Amino acid sequence: MSYLVTGGLGSLGSALIAHLYENTSNRITVLDNLKGRTDILQIPQRIRESDRFMLVIGDIGNEQLVLHTLKNESVDVVIDCTARDQSVIDRSPTCGARNAIQGLTHLLNAIKDYGQLRRFLLVSCQTVYGLSDGVESAPLTPVSWRGAALMSAEAMLHSYVVSYQLPLAVVRLSFGLINDSLERRLDSSDTANVNLITVEDAVRGVVAAVERAKNAEVWNIGGPRDYSVEEVKQFINGKSSAPSSQHSKFSTEKASKELDFHAKNDVIKALTALRNSSQPIHSSGSVAKILLYGSKGWIGRQFTQMLQEKNIAYVEAATRPGSDTDDAIREEIVRVAPSHVISMIGRTQGEG
Repeated sequence: MSYLVTGGLGSLGSALIAHLYENTSNRITVLDNLKGRTDILQIPQRIRESDRFMLVIGDIGNEQLVLHTLKNESVDVVIDCTARDQSVIDRSPTCGARNAIQGLTHLLNAIKDYGQLRRFLLVSCQTVYGLSDGVESAPLTPVSWRGAALMSAEAMLHSYVVSYQLPLAVVRLSFGLINDSLERRLDSSDTANVNLITVEDAVRGVVAAVERAKNAEVWNIGGPRDYSVEEVKQFINGKSSAPSSQHSKFSTEKASKELDFHAKNDVIKALTALRNSSQPIHSSGSVAKILLYGSKGWIGRQFTQMLQEKNIAYVEAATRPGSDTDDAIREEIVRVAPSHVISMIGRTQGEG
């Protein structure tokens, strides 16, 4: 079995990858554009160096790259974590909506053309409900940019199921996922209470759902209790008393019956660990991958020497702009999937 996790370098994606690696023998490919709150160091070194793991740097909006990856890795299952990136949507609703809807559309088009996928799961969010009841059958009435963008992405997924009979499904994850961005999310909350769930429980819910992914099914994945937003923020910032709670309005009854999912971990313990944790680790290494044109000239040789000294990955281009066709150059860029493209042609002396 081969998995593709898009947006896999965030906290949820990284935990999901670790779970799949430790509990299965599956091959795991990550496609990530390195934007937002991503860090390759969240994935343990033993996994990064395993022949079962591969990182592809790129965006789901690059349909050719996605299709190439699906074919090259013989992918059976796709889990899409990209739509949950709140920071992109909050910075700009226009860019965020475009990323959520157009990106997913390109991803689904590639899956349709691939024709071999067994299951696909979109990780959406509780925010699609807005002020409506948090039950899968309830009408969606989002009141935030994020919720509206995700609702549109879910509608696009549903249309692909109806039109092409693809094996697609959705999980709506609790807004209160306990990770290092929780407090920032709570600052933008539209409600007085928040459903909380640990990353470990969220991963178990996602894994359970992907096994049943088909027919545009939807499952809520969350905890059993809602907590006061203000009290949770105070607790994270050092207040000793635990936040008050009540039975959650975010129903996980369907996931309980169909997926045998139940949140088990102690959210107060997880909040305490979050409060006691140090600042997020910033990667000291580089996950850049440079496609370099003009590497054989004098400047090109100096540049490649510097890249080697800094341990930055690079590929010397086999094609040459101005000599080779646009299609040949485009195919190489898709195949290499670089994070950066640098051309020193015309700036060198020698072969160029």
